[in-house]
Amino acid sequence: MNSTEVIAPSRPGWLLAGCCLAAASRFIEPSAWLFYPPDAAPFGAGWTAARLLSSLWGLVTVILLVTGGLLGDRFGRRRLLLAGLAVTIGANVLLMMAGSNVGHIIMRIVTQCGGALVLPLALAPLYIFYRGKARVQAFGWYVLVTTLASVLASLQASLLVSVFGWRGASLASICLAILALAIIFFTLPESHLRVLRNPTALFYAGWSLLVLAAAYGLIQIGLVRDWQGPALAIAVVAGALGLGLVLRWDIQTPGRLWDDTSLKTRDLTVLIGTGVAIQFVLM
Repeated sequence: MNSTEVIAPSRPGWLLAGCCLAAASRFIEPSAWLFYPPDAAPFGAGWTAARLLSSLWGLVTVILLVTGGLLGDRFGRRRLLLAGLAVTIGANVLLMMAGSNVGHIIMRIVTQCGGALVLPLALAPLYIFYRGKARVQAFGWYVLVTTLASVLASLQASLLVSVFGWRGASLASICLAILALAIIFFTLPESHLRVLRNPTALFYAGWSLLVLAAAYGLIQIGLVRDWQGPALAIAVVAGALGLGLVLRWDIQTPGRLWDDTSLKTRDLTVLIGTGVAIQFVLM
């Protein structure tokens, strides 16, 4: 087949539960500030530097999410989703054993990299394996579960920290990820794209990265001093990746890059506004 290869799941209800739990295991992960007293600056840095690092990591996460989704489409969504869950479980276990700030930061970065595979690939099966009313219901459950996980993230982490200390903050995320991995292993069929069915998706992904990179670079260059190098380097990487995706789209759809009718101005305007709004929220 030259499009998505699909084998219907034998237990769609369990598959939905596994995908929702996989995404929830990422949304329920505690924020960095929970590991430190209220008056302490995270990782020994000032709050300005902390905000910069947080927004910088937000941009890196967008890059990883786009990359993770594309890798899953090409090499198998089930395979990479299971790998992403395994990475997040292992990194969170090591995070609980971290004995220094450096080890703590490294393991949190690794969990985010694993999450970049989990989030897009946990959502994809809901579109691939469900149709009609069942798809609407599946997305509804997904939104409900992930929203609850986001709301409960700080609350449950604060409770676990008060009971077990900071090493217990990731227990809920680990348990949900283990449960999701077991369910997905037995219920999710493999699926992937042999040929890209919708090349325009490359354009939108690339354009989103370009907008975020430009917004991030312009905002940060006037706010930071000591961190201008890392901030601009990440912006350049994001912009280069975005440009590469746009150019690849142009190669697959020759002659359309400068065709005004193909750019869907309204959609791109929404993307630009959304990208800038996301960046301000991250700041």
